[in-house]
Amino acid sequence: MNLIGLREAITIFATVAATVAAVFSALAYRLERAKGRTVVEAKPLWHPRGLPVLPITVRNLGDETLAITAAEIHRPNGSKIAVDSQGLYGLTRAFDPPKQESLNVNLVAFSIARTKSGSPLSALNEAVIPLYFQPPRGWDGGWIKIRIAVSSLASEAKPRWVTVKR
Repeated sequence: MNLIGLREAITIFATVAATVAAVFSALAYRLERAKGRTVVEAKPLWHPRGLPVLPITVRNLGDETLAITAAEIHRPNGSKIAVDSQGLYGLTRAFDPPKQESLNVNLVAFSIARTKSGSPLSALNEAVIPLYFQPPRGWDGGWIKIRIAVSSLASEAKPRWVTVKR
């Protein structure tokens, strides 16, 4: 192998090494950014004796305490939502049918640093919003779109809206 061939091999090796380093750097950056995010989970359920329900879990993986301040439904059009304070999701006989498209919620999800165990799966760093909704007449299934307002408890900044589609 002559010097020109060796120089080309070194150049190719350096290019491959720089590309691999850039990929690992991008993956490390994504992992670091994901540590402080808010995770919103929803499981829509249909109860035959009641109304469709959507318990929404807001999990706080960041360093500051979050406040969940509002919820509103956008799809199906014409739907109404309500919060079930007893957790029975409208299955009892005496329940108020939903009357609003948006409502105020007052829930708190503590930061991981404030919980004693520091575990991301603690019950203190998540808040569950027990929503149930009344779909329009003739609706038997399809997309559900709900927006949740999440803001920092420490500041008076405008809330960040998180959209949940199922």
